[in-house]
Amino acid sequence: KELSTNQAEAAKEQLAKVQNLAEQSINPTRFLEDFNILTTVENLEAARAMLSDDMTMFREWKRFKALASGEEAILPDFTEALENKETMQAAYQSFLDETKEIKTTLHRDPVMTKQDVKSIKKVDVGARFMNRLSKREFYQIPVDTGTDIVNMNVTVLQKGEEQAKVMAEIPTRNLGKISAEATIQDGKLKCFITSDTREGTQALKERQLNLFAVLAESRLEIGSLFYGTEEVPVDTYAYRTDGIYKDTQGSEEIQEAPDSTRLYRIAKALVIHVRNADEMEEQLA
Repeated sequence: KELSTNQAEAAKEQLAKVQNLAEQSINPTRFLEDFNILTTVENLEAARAMLSDDMTMFREWKRFKALASGEEAILPDFTEALENKETMQAAYQSFLDETKEIKTTLHRDPVMTKQDVKSIKKVDVGARFMNRLSKREFYQIPVDTGTDIVNMNVTVLQKGEEQAKVMAEIPTRNLGKISAEATIQDGKLKCFITSDTREGTQALKERQLNLFAVLAESRLEIGSLFYGTEEVPVDTYAYRTDGIYKDTQGSEEIQEAPDSTRLYRIAKALVIHVRNADEMEEQLA
């Protein structure tokens, strides 16, 4: 079926917009390719916002949630669901469903401005993007500090026991930006934790017994634990090049590590360790 002149022009304009965004957004383009997600305008914009730690979506979500419910809005704590892949994906699906309900409710509200309609559409796109990433076990976790909203990323990478790992980027108020990477080797945990400040590294190291306790509760045995100071680059996402999320048909192909729930217990333990250390440091300040 041939396109009409108007449809052809619209399609051409949309393609030009995608190409322009892609050229301006090399990192977001790589991110989408990494996770086998289509390079569309909406996906490029959502990826760019996430990689640049733009929390506008979540501030707007809270605003629209409050408008729809008439009550103070609270962002969900996704770390509570860090038990296994199913609980995490259920949490993101629930967030998407709630976002859809908010959007439906407010579309009937006469006080909504044209800008509000555009903004809530972006929030909906962002929620869909987060949900799609959760199915690849990449979790964007907004954290409301009370004065601001910051972004935490947790990735569970599964490709057999030898290559299975957990990676986390955890912002804090008092310890700097924390990066953590953990693997399981011979049934034992091997973990690297770094801060972009010496003070943050020292504070975490001084409280490592707290991490041991959390790991023990989750029945995880420690093989080695290293702390270090390292400047965190602006682009903190570690790009993959081995196509772990793609097969020849472009579908997902993930070989789960044995007892993959251990990886989620490790991720949760690391987040709790950093949060507790951050709170203790604030109390001492």
